Amino acid sequence: MLDAHVVPRTLLALVVLVGPAAAQVTERDYARAAQFLGPNAATLVSGDQISPTWLPADRFWYRARTAEGSRFTLVDPAGPTRREAFDHDRLAAALSLAADTSYVGTRLPFQTFEYVDGGSVRFNTADSVRWTCSLNAYVCAGPDSVPAAPQTERRSPDGRWVAFSREENLWVRSTETGEEVQLSTDGEPNFGYGVPPEGCCSAVTLARRGVEAPPVLAWSPDSRRIATHKFDERGVLQLHLLEARTGRPKLHSYHVALPGDSVIPTYEIHVFDVENRSGVKVALDAMDAMNTSCCGVASDTVWKDTQWADGSEQVFFTRAVRSYDTLQLYTADTRTGEVRKILEERGKTFVEANGQSGGMPNWRVVNRGSEVVWWSERDGWGHLYLFDAATGALKNRITQGPWMVLDLLHVDELGRWAYFTASGREPDQDIYNRHL
Repeated sequence: MLDAHVVPRTLLALVVLVGPAAAQVTERDYARAAQFLGPNAATLVSGDQISPTWLPADRFWYRARTAEGSRFTLVDPAGPTRREAFDHDRLAAALSLAADTSYVGTRLPFQTFEYVDGGSVRFNTADSVRWTCSLNAYVCAGPDSVPAAPQTERRSPDGRWVAFSREENLWVRSTETGEEVQLSTDGEPNFGYGVPPEGCCSAVTLARRGVEAPPVLAWSPDSRRIATHKFDERGVLQLHLLEARTGRPKLHSYHVALPGDSVIPTYEIHVFDVENRSGVKVALDAMDAMNTSCCGVASDTVWKDTQWADGSEQVFFTRAVRSYDTLQLYTADTRTGEVRKILEERGKTFVEANGQSGGMPNWRVVNRGSEVVWWSERDGWGHLYLFDAATGALKNRITQGPWMVLDLLHVDELGRWAYFTASGREPDQDIYNRHL
């Protein structure tokens, strides 16, 4: 039952919204409100975007937003020194002269660059045109029409190969000779190697933007092998979305399983040896395709739950079930495909690898594949544990207490330290504040 004092206030609010006052809202009111939308409000904050790009000798540069635009800063922690990465105004003047246009130092037409030849910077402008500018004479050479690396390829750690999916099969291309090698041959429509799954959040968004999703694969650290999936969407029914446009609308159709469907996407894990041109299937039945994260392109696949050991003889991966109450960790021998279950996590509700239903999984293979740092809510709080990868036995807890580990950021294997963000650990603070 509503409180008697609440009803008149509720009615009054409705009258204000639909009564004559609503007609008095002006264009200026909307413009003022629009100032507080995310992209516009972001311009009111400066110095908040610090993403370091590391250089030799432990130096780094970063690009920071300012009230006038942005500035690039070079930092030497050992110095310690902090200075501008280059003379912004002189670089803007040199680039304006070379490009026959007009730039200012606070709004340069690039967001990243690289130091080259000891005294120059190289960068690509928004139209993928590359320039090289001397920091001694401040003269720019170019333009060079050098296309950016395609999103549809994945370069090997040693830089010798790029891997990609073509017509449902996995291929590699030598960066030295351009030779292309087909590693798989039995891919077919809706059952292909390395193909991005359709059935989640971004298939239509990417299509509308004209962007191809990256292939789903992981290079081994030594660049010898590639782990990928063979993703099966055969028989999965389509979902249809109608995009409203000026003139005729556009139909978008893509495969996605809905609750109650009898056919759901599944996948197999395959490992290919690049040098030997051979492949092996991991010896497990087809696994249910599960989205263990939310709302981003990188989350549309289980593949973020796959990790290599130091070499290329072992690959580790998780397996979930459709009820979301079980998560298993496996390792596979990449030469034979033989598989072994390391541990299994069960719960009465969701069992996930990250308590935020998003982000990267909070587990790491360490100590040359002999141990696993694992995140679990087994005691009611999200914490880190250390397991023996050979036996699945718990070796010790890493964290404990009435608070939550959020994201496992780094494991220092030599020093035996784990770096993570957490909330609720510091007293007298909002429990949603994150700390490193």
